[in-house]
Amino acid sequence: MDPYCKLFIARTTLSLKQHEAATLAGINLPDVGALERGDKKCIPNEYLAFLYKKGIDINWIFSNKDIATAPVFRDKPGTALYGSNLQFALKTIEDKLNSLCHYESL
Repeated sequence: MDPYCKLFIARTTLSLKQHEAATLAGINLPDVGALERGDKKCIPNEYLAFLYKKGIDINWIFSNKDIATAPVFRDKPGTALYGSNLQFALKTIEDKLNSLCHYESL
């Protein structure tokens, strides 16, 4: 799974629309969509800092691991994917991924 699809997963896991993420991160709205489609290859530092502050594990975005082998959120109590909520959240993310982030397995 590429980092750009993972950006989509991170944003939707945070329950944010593209315009909300852009506003909160301080980047242009078209950039969010371009990043998630992989049309824009350079991820702005502001966007990465925003995701990090929201609890997203930035290492996961750039790793070869998918959501089944690594959590989206940093391992910290109080985050949405900590403890018993992990399996439910993974299923939710997989459903979103299958319906919205059309990718093919190799």
